[in-house]
Amino acid sequence: AAPSASISYAGSPFCKTITSAQSVTQTGTTGGTYSSTAGLSIIASTGAITPSISTAGTYTVSYTIAATGGCSAVSTTASVTITAAPTARSASFCNTLTSAQSVSQTGTTGGTYSSATGLSIDPSTGAITPSTSTAGTYTVTYTLAAAGGCAAVSTTASVSITTAPSVSISYEESPFCKTLTTGQAVSQTGTTGGTYSSTTGLSINASTGAITPSTSTAGTYTVSYTIAATAGCSAVTTTASVTITAAPSASISYTGSPFCNTLSSAQSVSQTGTIGGTYSSATGLSIDASTGAITPSTSTAGTYTVTYTIVAAGCSAVSTSATVTITTAPSASISYAGSPFCKTITSAQSVTQTGTTGVMYSSTTGLGINASTGEITPSISTAGAYTVSYTIAATGGCAALTTTTAVTITAAPIASISCASTSFCQTVGVQSISQTGTTGGTYSASPAGLSINASTGEITPSTSTA
Repeated sequence: AAPSASISYAGSPFCKTITSAQSVTQTGTTGGTYSSTAGLSIIASTGAITPSISTAGTYTVSYTIAATGGCSAVSTTASVTITAAPTARSASFCNTLTSAQSVSQTGTTGGTYSSATGLSIDPSTGAITPSTSTAGTYTVTYTLAAAGGCAAVSTTASVSITTAPSVSISYEESPFCKTLTTGQAVSQTGTTGGTYSSTTGLSINASTGAITPSTSTAGTYTVSYTIAATAGCSAVTTTASVTITAAPSASISYTGSPFCNTLSSAQSVSQTGTIGGTYSSATGLSIDASTGAITPSTSTAGTYTVTYTIVAAGCSAVSTSATVTITTAPSASISYAGSPFCKTITSAQSVTQTGTTGVMYSSTTGLGINASTGEITPSISTAGAYTVSYTIAATGGCAALTTTTAVTITAAPIASISCASTSFCQTVGVQSISQTGTTGGTYSASPAGLSINASTGEITPSTSTA
């Protein structure tokens, strides 16, 4: 009789987790050979298949009976399926995410998802909502009911809900003076483990955030503290401002000092270095605290120390000083109490001087005067009226001063008188006198009895006693 046969795999589909050989159900002519495509582990003589070493998929198994006894070869087929066991993968999510995050699932679908309280999860899709979940690490279980020859299967994955990093930084002591050589710590609150950075010029420790002012360039910087992306959360950066201040330095001087107290205009200071300081001095000096300008006319004469104080942010106050002198303007008067002086006087006649002591007396040619003492000697002077000048040299910022007085040298008087006759008859009338030399004198006679005019010198013999 012609060969005939049928085959089937009653357990199909088979789960790939099955490690034992699964037999074929064969009816009809025996002795044939089994075969299939690559991927299915099958025994050619028995038709038994081993799912665990087969590739998941659906195969056609052929059972062939060779030609014999004049009958042609006969083949029959059956379908068999190898099913992969279900698997799922896990992930981490930041709790800032408000949208549902889907699960990455491979393998058999149709299972159910579950987890512990706190994780907001959709049991049918496995999608989780981080923003409505409590931060923590959860085990998500994906369960496949028994089906397709496979027992119920559960697989798990770990999922983490991470609290978004939050942080703030500040440099509470800022500004810092550039003279500081020790590291100045940052005040940091919140998530740790970030990295610090800033622009070129600021000496900063990337891991601790400490800055070193002395090796930094003066200026204002923005310090960034960055927490790297992790556990599903994006990188976070916060910033703080920090200032490095150059240590102040300055010098001041009053190049016009000393100043005469006749100056009514403000006299400026010469200042180099750090600006913005404040000027001060002792009582008596009229000074502008912001500009350092002084007004001599409203100041009391004297020598003062002017202090310029700079207060720089983060640095100790620095002071520098300069000396300035206010001089009283000279004043003086001179006079010669004995003037006029007769040229017959041979002794020096002193001057009366009040006020500032000067250096030199002078007058025009003809007056015998001592330039240093002001004394005049009439006998060696030419008779006449003179102006004596007393000069005080410029000093202490004040101009030279000259004061004057008048002095007169009078020539000694000399005269001679005579009459036309030495005797007159008593009957004679008025007889004149002949006078030479100094005029303005007074006439008199002795013994008494001569009638004489005291102002003109005329005599009247007729009224005289013989």
